[in-house]
Amino acid sequence: MDQQTRKGVISWAIKGVLFKAFVGVVLMVSAGRWDWLAGWLYVGIFLAFDAATAIVALPRDPQLLIERSRSNPDAKDWDKILMPVASGLLPLFVGSWLG
Repeated sequence: MDQQTRKGVISWAIKGVLFKAFVGVVLMVSAGRWDWLAGWLYVGIFLAFDAATAIVALPRDPQLLIERSRSNPDAKDWDKILMPVASGLLPLFVGSWLG
């Protein structure tokens, strides 16, 4: 793996961990407590999917992870606004479903 690809994969991993941390904080704050097992399980499953993605994709096509972590420059303006808002609010809805 060349240096640029390695940096891109590391960037993908850091973005993923930071987003999962954000989700965890949003879930725990919305639940009003930090000892909420269902919220931690959700974040753990979320992280497990990223780990599985890395295990499968890295040996085959690490550029795929890098490409998927970047914004599409051809995306519509409304989509550039909607996607971050939706991904930020999704944990709140999941938190309310989990109890």
